Amino acid sequence: MQDGAQSPPALWTYGVSLGKLPFEALTEADVRAFGITPGPNQPNRRVADAAADYNNPYTVQASLGFSQQLARNFALEIGLQMYHGVHLPIALEGNYRESGQFVTVPGMPGSDLFGPRLERIDPSIAQKILHSSEGNSIYYGMTASLLKRFSKGFQFRASYTYSKALDDVVDFAGNTTPYLPTRRYLDRGLSAYDLRHSFVASGNLESPFKAGPDHSWIARALADIMLSPIITLRNGFPFNLYIGRDVNGDLNTTDRPFYAPRNSGRGENFYSVDLRMSKRFYLRRNSESPSVEFIVEATNLLNHVNYLRVNDIVCGTTAQPGFINGCDPKFLKGPFDFKGIRGLPPTAPLGFVAAAPPRQFQFGLKFDL
Repeated sequence: MQDGAQSPPALWTYGVSLGKLPFEALTEADVRAFGITPGPNQPNRRVADAAADYNNPYTVQASLGFSQQLARNFALEIGLQMYHGVHLPIALEGNYRESGQFVTVPGMPGSDLFGPRLERIDPSIAQKILHSSEGNSIYYGMTASLLKRFSKGFQFRASYTYSKALDDVVDFAGNTTPYLPTRRYLDRGLSAYDLRHSFVASGNLESPFKAGPDHSWIARALADIMLSPIITLRNGFPFNLYIGRDVNGDLNTTDRPFYAPRNSGRGENFYSVDLRMSKRFYLRRNSESPSVEFIVEATNLLNHVNYLRVNDIVCGTTAQPGFINGCDPKFLKGPFDFKGIRGLPPTAPLGFVAAAPPRQFQFGLKFDL
C-alpha cells in the first residue's frame, strides 16, 4: 500500500483512465508504469495476516417476557432481551507505536487535541494489518406492547422499545482499524446501530358497512374496505466525527478529535406514517364468488423529511481565523453532542447529505378466483 500520489484511490483513478477498471484487471506493466514496483519486500508495502488464535464469532443470548390480559381482547406484553457478541472480526494495526509526543498544532505548543503522534516500528512497512477476533458487542433492551385482538372489525398493536448497544468494532465487516491502534479502549462506545427509543403502532380497521341489494349505494360503496396504518417514531442512529485526513501518522484517514468518543454525534429523529387501503369487489352477489381487490399503499404519507446521513467530516484543510489545524475548536473540545443542522449545504460540517424517500404511492390489483 502506498500513500500520496500512489495511494489506492490514485491507482484506481489511473486504472479507470486506462479504460480497464472496474471490468478488467491491471497488468504488472500497468502497475509499473504508474510508479509502483510489485513484488515482495517493497518499501511502504501493506502486510495483512490473520491472528493465530482467530476464533469464530458467536453470541450469548438471554430473554425474559410475560403477557397479561387486561380486558377482553386486550393484552399487555413485556419482553427483556440481551445479546452479547464475542470474537467479532476486527482489523488491528500492528506496525505503529506512540512516539512520546503529541500531534503538533501550529501556534499551540503542547496541545493534545489531536492525540499522540505515531511512528512506525518497521520503517519499511506502511501498514501491518492483523485480522483478529477480539471484537465484542452487547445489546440490551426492553419492549412493551399493547395488543388488541381482532374483534368488531378492529385490531391494533403498539410497541415501545428502549435499548442500548455498545461495541468496539469500527464497522460491520471488521475491515477498518481502530482510530488509535495503541489505545483500543477509545473505540469502545455506542454501536452504529444503537437505537435508544423506538415506537411502532399498527392496526387493521375493517369497514362496518355491508354490501348487497338491501343496503344503500353509500353503504355498498364503503363496504369491504380495509385500512392498515403503520406509525413509526424513533431516534436517529449515532455518527462519528471525523477530521477527514490522517493527523497521527498511521496513514488511516479515519482519525477523529482525540477527546470525541466514538459515535458521539446524535442522528436525526425519524417519523413516518404508512397506510395501506384495500377495497374488494365481488364478481357475483355473494361473498364466496370470485373477487378483485384494489390496493393502494402509501409510504411516508405526511411527506415528512427524514434525514438519514450527516456530513461527519468536521475539519477542513484551509486555515480560517480561530480554527485549529483546520478545525473549529468546538469539534475538538466538545461537548460532543452534535446533531445535523438543517439549511447547511451538504459540503458543510454537520450538513445533511442523504434523506429517506418522500411520499410514495403504490397501486395493485389482486384477483381471487
